[in-house]
Amino acid sequence: MLQNRHLKLVLAAAFLLLSACTLPSTAEPEPDPIEVDPGLARALDGSLAEILTQAPAPGLTAAIQFSDGSRWSGAAGTTHPADHPEGRAMAAEDRFNIASITKSFVGGLVLKLVDEGLLSLDDSFERWLPGGHPRGAEITVQQLLQHTAGVPGYMIRAPFQNNYTASWTDEELLAIIDGLPLLNEPGAAWAYSNSHFIMLSLIVSAATGQPWREALQEQILQPNELSQSLMPATADGWGDIVPSWLGDEPFPLIMQPSGAGAAGGMVSGAEDLARWTQIRFGGNFLSTELNELETEGLLQLGGGTWAALGAVVVEFSETGPQHGHDGALNGYVGWSGYRPDIDASISLLGNAWGEGDPPDFSYPLELHLKLWEEVDAHLATD
Repeated sequence: MLQNRHLKLVLAAAFLLLSACTLPSTAEPEPDPIEVDPGLARALDGSLAEILTQAPAPGLTAAIQFSDGSRWSGAAGTTHPADHPEGRAMAAEDRFNIASITKSFVGGLVLKLVDEGLLSLDDSFERWLPGGHPRGAEITVQQLLQHTAGVPGYMIRAPFQNNYTASWTDEELLAIIDGLPLLNEPGAAWAYSNSHFIMLSLIVSAATGQPWREALQEQILQPNELSQSLMPATADGWGDIVPSWLGDEPFPLIMQPSGAGAAGGMVSGAEDLARWTQIRFGGNFLSTELNELETEGLLQLGGGTWAALGAVVVEFSETGPQHGHDGALNGYVGWSGYRPDIDASISLLGNAWGEGDPPDFSYPLELHLKLWEEVDAHLATD
């Protein structure tokens, strides 16, 4: 029974959607934090508490980063379900597994290497990993970033399912889908696959000559002072993160960071996510050429959603388009998105999936809009 339930959880997570050239600056050092208007902060605190009553999680954290450097962050609820003896108040600085929001960081790293000339979006997988995939000569970096390479996912395959909580190397994860046919011809269609980002991590390691986790730390996390964020090493476990739940019960099986890898293995907090999303989509992180490619090269998926490069664009009736990524894994959920109309970014994280078939793991996509309502109301009277 647990195995069937576990498979449903994994299947649900595996198909969650989520997402003349001058070189940009390599980092945006964090300025001294500027507190938002006290009235807005109180309104956001109250709104987050209200959101908690509509979420299946015992606790939530959230943050909003504005282009002038001002920032709000908050927390509501507890780390454990009500009356649990180990529970405490959720804190704004608490950390979570951010699941597929990891792809925003890894995608940003890949694009930075493209801007530096170390990689090209047209590079084939074969160029960097000779013999690494039977169709590697036809699969490009851009296709992997945009999920059009057609490589099937590894998480739902028996070798992974039967060793779900094991430690893995990236090469072992890719070997799981060895010999499986492509879901589509490279570049011909969109099909979300965590395998695409495992392949990107292997490309980064080959191109930089160092483990991709180190490249991420040195080129993205440290320069941008994202101190809440890290990609745990292969056998480190999740470290100091809040526990996760399925309803009021502990989440039944926890995938290790190495099992999710570059597809979903990072740890972070709401403040770092909002700041990174602002840097990634609202700053000068990328060259003008790549920024234009991201804007003009969107792949329409339907339902007001587009695939970008290591990200998605979602059209909300309340806010217009937001650029970012969602995530759900191991009982954790989140959304982090950038609003071009007001040049600000948001993140919302929760530590439970709601019980059901399938379980409820997409609620941040809807509930975060209540925080934007407070921001818009404040801007309208400012």
